[in-house]
Amino acid sequence: MGTGRTRQGEGEHVDLVRRASIWEQSIVPGWEARLVPALIAAMALPERGSILVAECRTGFVALELLARLGEEVRCIALDSSREMLDVARSKLPPDDRRIWWDAKSIEQTHYRDDVFGASVCAAGIVTQGDVQRVCRELVRLTQPQGAVGLVVPLRGTFAEFYDLYREALLAEDLHHYEPALGEFVASLVDAEGLATSLSDAGVQGVEVHPVRFELSFASGEDFLLSPLVESLYLPYWLQICRDDGAREQIFFHVLRAMDTYFEGLGLTMTAEAAWVVGTVG
Repeated sequence: MGTGRTRQGEGEHVDLVRRASIWEQSIVPGWEARLVPALIAAMALPERGSILVAECRTGFVALELLARLGEEVRCIALDSSREMLDVARSKLPPDDRRIWWDAKSIEQTHYRDDVFGASVCAAGIVTQGDVQRVCRELVRLTQPQGAVGLVVPLRGTFAEFYDLYREALLAEDLHHYEPALGEFVASLVDAEGLATSLSDAGVQGVEVHPVRFELSFASGEDFLLSPLVESLYLPYWLQICRDDGAREQIFFHVLRAMDTYFEGLGLTMTAEAAWVVGTVG
């Protein structure tokens, strides 16, 4: 019994190490590097004290901040994955104390209110519920007039996939899953709703800067197995239909449709995201 639990723990650790590697090798250059530098450049950062980075993943945001922060400012970087933090730590000399890495999610912190001069979250936000959950904590933890920065994928990202998913539900006589698909798509964020959500959470002077770009894939399978889909969206997509057999039917239809519609043309999908800045009221 004990040996089984140990093996299970080892297997989970190996999977988390793989996810951290995928994030560092694919999501950092393909996603974070497109969006984070402009966000950091637009933020008014404190001259002393500390700044919070929530969902820091493999440390790209924290390291971008270091280039702008003075010696009197400390960065507290949170991520619930110790494996992600191991990759992040490896990017700095062991004796560099400018960043404190903490293996916690934003909801697990016990920091007092108004403790940070600014706060950033550039990962882990996909739905409107995520925006509300994260912003509520960032506003609580950030000092009045302190800057808040976010990176959020928008509803237009991979909209083609949702059209084909809906087509698959009709073609495979699985239309009873359409309400769940509709609810998920409705939960995604658009630029106008994002500004409203932040204002409602207590963030003033909200500026939403949408960014649109195209991503190319070799095939439908290449898209569905891509690091970006796995890291940002797949956990949500798997919840739309929880029946393994039905889900296999749906995804098979979607992949076949992608390969049919885009045969000889290359599969190009649209990505839309926004970097957002504001201040705590």
